[in-house]
Amino acid sequence: MRIVPGLVLVWFGSLKLIDDTPATELIVGTVYLFDPEVFVRCSGAWRS
Repeated sequence: MRIVPGLVLVWFGSLKLIDDTPATELIVGTVYLFDPEVFVRCSGAWRS
């Protein structure tokens, strides 16, 4: 049971790396301190 949530987080992180997630628009609209494209990729790499 503990493996499944971990796999879901890895899956969502990998989707951020290839820019195929609906959360990208939300992140781009709310992050002002960093370049949104770089921040989305770093967030995806950190999560997966």
